[in-house]
Amino acid sequence: MSDIFREVDEEIRKERYATLWKKYGVFVIAAAVVLVLAVAGYQGWQQWQRSQALDASDSYNAAVQLLQQDETEQGLQKLAEMSDPSGSGYALLAAFRRAELLAEQGETEQAVQIWDRIADSGGNDPLRELATVFAVVHQVDSGDPEQLAEQLQPLASQESPYRWTALELQATLAHKQGDDAKAVELFKQIADGSDVPPAQRRRATQMLELLQE
Repeated sequence: MSDIFREVDEEIRKERYATLWKKYGVFVIAAAVVLVLAVAGYQGWQQWQRSQALDASDSYNAAVQLLQQDETEQGLQKLAEMSDPSGSGYALLAAFRRAELLAEQGETEQAVQIWDRIADSGGNDPLRELATVFAVVHQVDSGDPEQLAEQLQPLASQESPYRWTALELQATLAHKQGDDAKAVELFKQIADGSDVPPAQRRRATQMLELLQE
């Protein structure tokens, strides 16, 4: 008797499965297809990324070789083709190197524009902050001291790895404006700092001696 009930129960379940499959089977298949395509797409994207990284590496190395062979213009052109101030990886590295070379050639304004674009591309990324440092350093003698000091302010915070460099530049800019009291205050912060690099501390101490004579 129990066998009969078991068979009836199985038949009922089969009917339910059949009904559910008729109703939802197409969605199950669609979901499976989407899953397969998603996996394939992700794997393809990873492969594309690897390919792009290798291409970028080859392009950057080619540019470096041209520069090492004193073919500066060709090297700059190669860097310009791949550089992206708002990008990352080799594209960002190429932008930094291109700006450095332009500054060495006396094209300071163009170099600063590149560094500013890197710095303005967002976030508190140390590389973006470093671009600000480079931009300000190359404008200390030609830029607006007040504007440059303001540009450095975010880097003068405790969280920035370039805090002491930012403060030193701000002190230098204050001195250029004739505000020696402000310069002394900033140089004292550097001289008294607990984790200031020795060479930087010595410079701050020397500047304090000169300003307080």
